[in-house]
Amino acid sequence: MLPTSHLRPIDPPPAGIVLGSVDVSGAPAASANFLADAFSEFIATSSRLEHSYRTLQTEVVSLSHELVERNALLETSLDENRRMRQALEQMIQAMPCGVLVIDAAGRVNFVNGECRTLLALPDTLNAAVLTARIAELIPAAIYCHTTTSVAEFECEISLMIDGRERWMQVRRRVLKAADSCLIAQFILLLRDISAIKLAEQSRDAGRQALAQAEISTVLAHEIRNPLASLELFAELIEQDETGRNSWISNLRAGIRSLSGTVNNVLAFYGRAGWREVPVSLPQLLQEAADFMRPQAEQSRVNIHVAVKADEASTQGNVDALRQVLLNLLTNAIRHTPEGGSVTLSLRTVAGEPSVANPFAHRVAVLECVDTGTGIAAEHFGQIFDPGFSGRCSSGLGLAVCRQVAERHNGSIRATNIPNAGACFTLELPLIPMKEAA
Repeated sequence: MLPTSHLRPIDPPPAGIVLGSVDVSGAPAASANFLADAFSEFIATSSRLEHSYRTLQTEVVSLSHELVERNALLETSLDENRRMRQALEQMIQAMPCGVLVIDAAGRVNFVNGECRTLLALPDTLNAAVLTARIAELIPAAIYCHTTTSVAEFECEISLMIDGRERWMQVRRRVLKAADSCLIAQFILLLRDISAIKLAEQSRDAGRQALAQAEISTVLAHEIRNPLASLELFAELIEQDETGRNSWISNLRAGIRSLSGTVNNVLAFYGRAGWREVPVSLPQLLQEAADFMRPQAEQSRVNIHVAVKADEASTQGNVDALRQVLLNLLTNAIRHTPEGGSVTLSLRTVAGEPSVANPFAHRVAVLECVDTGTGIAAEHFGQIFDPGFSGRCSSGLGLAVCRQVAERHNGSIRATNIPNAGACFTLELPLIPMKEAA
């Protein structure tokens, strides 16, 4: 409250004087109260402002302390991030594989120490020279800039580094930009597999040498007896002029048998070329029967051909399929007594053809049936195994048949015909006539 001792009382107006229409006889007391109330309100407002100011100062101090603490925490976090980044970089540098990071424009962003060692990249290369050197070594197709690139990619490449061929296994990963689906960076992981490649080459060379040794052993074993027979036939041709034609026929049959043995060995060990073309099965059956007829006549066995599908064709290797039929005929003739017969037949089995593809699911069924003694029950489980010679003396003929059938997406099986001989059934997928043409 302000002091009021300096205020002089206002003289009241003379009695009976009226100012306008207002009676001011009580004005001095009202004015004093009004001023007192105004000063009281002013002092109260000043007190509130002073309190608010002090509160604001307190909050400012608190916020200042909080800001200092937050800055300290942020600095600590930044230090931790720097330490983590350094640790990660050290780990990447120490990785036993090369790490190469390339952006979408083909610029090299990062190369670890192992990558520099693998690619013989000096530490003194600047970014531009390093990018150019990487472009010379690694095909651009591995890190081409495209949004449709496969994220994970793996390949093996051969590089000439310091005048030596080195094989690298390259694994690629892609990093996309955070705000789009575009590729931002390519990460390439490189591993030197030169030693593995060398070991594989040595292993393959060893396998090839072993296979050649096996081929030589099998051929030496299988052609010994046929060669002896051919030599005998040649002597008889020279000595027996009257029966020369008969001995020449036997000689031809022996040569065909010997050729079949050699073809079986080469086919089983993968030494024959492989090319698939449309194959006319009726024509193939007739050619096989004609080829084996001299051998059948020598054994006094008749060969019959029964074709119920004149235009049946399959996609396959004609030499391999011919060898299958020759093997089946040879096997059948060998186990058919004199006066018996071997029938080679062809028919088709239709599945569920549609209007769009009337040849869908059609299968060619080739059967070789003899009038021999059949197959012993204990031999059915192993008759197609390599080396089994229950019915095929070479031990490879039926194994080759199964191998060729499976390679043509077909199958082969053996059964016995009641009161007759054996029946070998070969099934092959057909192709439409328009494709065969």
